[in-house]
Amino acid sequence: MAQKVFKEKQKRQEWEVYAFLAILSVLVISAMANLLLSAPQSATASNLGFLILCLVLIAGAAVYFRQCTMVTSITHKEVRYKRKPWQVKKTKLSFKDIESFAHVDAPRAASYSGWNISYASAGVQSVGVPSRSGIELHLKGGQTVLINSRNTERFAQVLRGAGLEQAS
Repeated sequence: MAQKVFKEKQKRQEWEVYAFLAILSVLVISAMANLLLSAPQSATASNLGFLILCLVLIAGAAVYFRQCTMVTSITHKEVRYKRKPWQVKKTKLSFKDIESFAHVDAPRAASYSGWNISYASAGVQSVGVPSRSGIELHLKGGQTVLINSRNTERFAQVLRGAGLEQAS
């Protein structure tokens, strides 16, 4: 196993998603309490089952968003990244396949949506949890991969140390 020169683990931290799920939970719990306290005779198993199912789905969504992580590492030979829980194996980009790289810093307003900006229309594959900054890798085959990072200076320093050219 190659020694890691750089490693970064990022988690989703959009508080608005968790706030929305909390509000939904409160609404479902209040509907359940209202059904049981004000009209217990009309509380059927299907009504309660539906509300319990809603709570389970909300809890599942919260657990899912909490598990969404991005692990990026750089060895002396390659850049590796893995998006959990979607990817089973790490994606590896050899330094031989990378032509150059560039530092990308999105404007502050781009992060207000909570999901950052979309590069799909520009033909750039964006990987990682939402972040305002990242490193754009220009591959020799003409592809471009944007890897979101919260420590772009260190990321770029390691790539420069590996002999890769920084695009302007």
